[in-house]
Amino acid sequence: MKKNINSILLLIAILFATKCNENPVTRSVYLNDYTPYKVGAFWSYKATTPGFEFYLKEEVILKEDNGYYIVMNTSNVIDTSNNNNYTIIDTNYVRFTDEGLMVSVQGEIDRYVLKKPYRKGTKWSWVSSDSIIYNLEIVEDSLTVNTPAGTFNQCLKVIMWLNNPYNPLVEYIFAPNVGIVTKGPFILQFYRIPII
Repeated sequence: MKKNINSILLLIAILFATKCNENPVTRSVYLNDYTPYKVGAFWSYKATTPGFEFYLKEEVILKEDNGYYIVMNTSNVIDTSNNNNYTIIDTNYVRFTDEGLMVSVQGEIDRYVLKKPYRKGTKWSWVSSDSIIYNLEIVEDSLTVNTPAGTFNQCLKVIMWLNNPYNPLVEYIFAPNVGIVTKGPFILQFYRIPII
């Protein structure tokens, strides 16, 4: 009996020592760490330019049997010079594959917005329905970002460009367990990720 207790204590000590020496920065990162799509999750963003305020809310409303999540996008544009308000509602579809996060927008082909491996230097591209080649690259993998929704560490920064990576069209920043915290001029204001 005493031998069994000593064996169990030794096993616990080994497991504890292994866990204490684990480096959280080099741990395996799973796609859902950066893109926690779940039914009921939503992200609210804001962008401001002279004369206009833009609000964007993305909400996961349904998971289909084929693995796609349906995301409803509600955009509000306020013309601050005359206080006119315009609203646009559309949907897109996202799904996880072995290669990364794929987005499908009506009238376009599926495209990856985040692709494995999730580290600096990873590059990929996709071709739009009008034959434009979009190039993407993870240019940072341990960024800290401050937004009104909070401060996020270990973020991935992805840039998208046509011909010149030094002149990106847009950049996305993905935070672990949150999702996209900036997309171009849009900055995350608040979010909700259901615990399921």
